[in-house]
Amino acid sequence: MPTAIVFAVYGCATFLALFLLYQFRATHWYLHALSLAIALVIGLMPIPAAWHVPVIELMFGAAFLLLFLWGICAPLFPGHNHHHGSRAHHA
Repeated sequence: MPTAIVFAVYGCATFLALFLLYQFRATHWYLHALSLAIALVIGLMPIPAAWHVPVIELMFGAAFLLLFLWGICAPLFPGHNHHHGSRAHHA
């Protein structure tokens, strides 16, 4: 597989993870923790022998990178602070 395709796919996964964080900010912490856990499961699970095809391995790598970056970079994109109970009261 050409190196340019690998860089393009991993670059798109990185861009998508950071764009989603920038656009929608960090959501609930447990979703990012779940994303990290799923990324680690994807990264540590053995791939069946029949799936040792470059395209499938590239898809697993891109999914791992997307989920890992979305989970680990969440503190860099804090969510909007909504204070539902603390509105200013005017006389």
